[in-house]
Formats: sequence, C-alpha cells, structure tokens
Amino acid sequence: PVGVAVEASVGRVAALAVAVDGRGTRLTAPAVPAEQQVVAGIPGGVSSPRLLVSNPGLDRVTLTVEALGATGSYEPASAADQTVAPFSTLEIDLGEDLGGDPGALRITADGEVAAAVLLGSLDGPPTTLTAGAESAQLAGYGPPGGELQLSNPGPAEVTARLTGAAVRDVTVPAGATVAVEVSKTDRASVTVEASGPLVGALVSPGKKKQGLSVAPLGIIGTAEDDSALAAVD
Repeated sequence: PVGVAVEASVGRVAALAVAVDGRGTRLTAPAVPAEQQVVAGIPGGVSSPRLLVSNPGLDRVTLTVEALGATGSYEPASAADQTVAPFSTLEIDLGEDLGGDPGALRITADGEVAAAVLLGSLDGPPTTLTAGAESAQLAGYGPPGGELQLSNPGPAEVTARLTGAAVRDVTVPAGATVAVEVSKTDRASVTVEASGPLVGALVSPGKKKQGLSVAPLGIIGTAEDDSALAAVD
C-alpha cells in the first residue's frame, strides 16, 4: 500500500484519489493526520476489512487500535503491537476480528497518522472509509434504506435524538456502536442531537454491483474559519 501526503504552502487545497481504469476502488477521500481518530460506518457482515495507516512524519509511531462494537470496545488481535515506520503505510488485515457486527475503529498513535478502512468483500467496487466528525450535533444525507450507525468513543453512555422521517431516541453505550434501521420509505436525511460526542454514518448496500454507500455525518453549525486567507505583499 502507498500513502500520499499533500501539503499547501498557502491557503487550502482539496485532494481526491481517483482510480485508473481497471482498478477496483473508484475513489478515495483524503484523511487528515491526527494522534486520535475514529473511522465509523463499518457494516455488519463484511469479512476481512483492512486498516491502512500512513505515517507522514520523521519518527516511527506506535499504534493502539480499538474496535467500537455492539457491546463495547475491544482490541482486535490482528492490530495489537503495531508500529509504522516514517514515510510509510501499514496495512492490517483484520480478518474476522470484528465478528461481523457493525462497528467503528478508534486509532490512537504517539504521533500524527492518517487512517482508512478498506472494505472489499461486498458486491461491487471496494469502499474506503476515513475518519468522521466527532460531535454532539450531527447531520447527514444518504440513500434511503440501510442503517444509521452511531459510535460512542467516550467513557460514558450517550443518549441521542434522531430526526428524519420520524423522531426516535436511542442510547449508545460507552465504547460501543448502535445501528438503527432506516426503512426504504424514510427520507434519507437525518439529524442527531446527543448528550455527548458521537461519530456516525448512513450505510446503504446500494444497487447491485454498485457497491456499498457510506455517507459520514457532519457537524451541525461549524464555526466560520478564515484560516485559509493569506495576505500577499
């Protein structure tokens, strides 16, 4: 596996990796390097998901990987005692360690890394997941049907009110992931108001041979940021 680091000297840039003809993956969204991140939206029933971790720094980093599953957090055996060399990308085949349940991965490192999860065993092209936004107020839009996944990376139980075609309340235990079915007749937009930070995604199986659709939830009411502005003499 290969990771590509993109850095702008002035302002902001948007990067997207697009597959060449004949390759399975259609495109890959960028991942922002961080010491801790949560990749949500891993569907149930998928086998052998692969975790990719890139280290853009000068020093070797040590990883801790936790799965946020249906009953709480645990360390997948295949991801134990892993390090990533400088300017390199590590691929970890998680095999059956996630137990076939919907979930998320929390990646913690002693230096900034970029992480992604590759799902390649479903009908259609592979799907690449990157870290999602962590907030008590989330919103998203995706295809009808499928499920809404909410992962709680915190140490305490979180209650959340979901507003879509209907209003419902759910409880997400600490370190766990809860999947809420979205009927095919529901509109595909949803907002989440919670008592603590969550990470979420709308997961849909998609049409035959088109692959899985995963739409990460975004933060509601993000403050305006002018850090992209630059003065040029």
